[in-house]
Amino acid sequence: MTKMFLLTATIVMMLFTGNATIAKEDDRAVTFDLLPAKAQQFITQNFSKKDISYAKQDTDFFDGDYEVVFVDGSKVEFKKNGEWKDVACKGGVPKVLIPKKIKEYIAKNHAGTQIVKIERNSKEYEIKLSNRNELIFNYKGDFIRYDY
Repeated sequence: MTKMFLLTATIVMMLFTGNATIAKEDDRAVTFDLLPAKAQQFITQNFSKKDISYAKQDTDFFDGDYEVVFVDGSKVEFKKNGEWKDVACKGGVPKVLIPKKIKEYIAKNHAGTQIVKIERNSKEYEIKLSNRNELIFNYKGDFIRYDY
């Protein structure tokens, strides 16, 4: 019985180790000029004063997303077409990326905080504030709930 357990545990460990190795092979380093044109334009407009630490492409079979990390720790994730989907900056996300209605809500209800992360998908925005609160807004900018 003990031998069967050890054999099963060994096989499970080998499978997990194999999957971790495969996942790492899905990422490949890219240079700025290999990013989609939309992503290059976004970086030039919003992060021109920041130096890029590295950029990588997730070459997953279904996706192909990009991630750009700057020397100061800021990070931007892009869809394969170059549209941003996630921006994180310790000093605050560029205000131009935040919809007006969301900015107004944050200023009124969370004065003195900064938006340090904004993530969007087809339905909503997820906002993380410098006080660690996370808020969810619909795509129109209406507050939905706190995310705990």
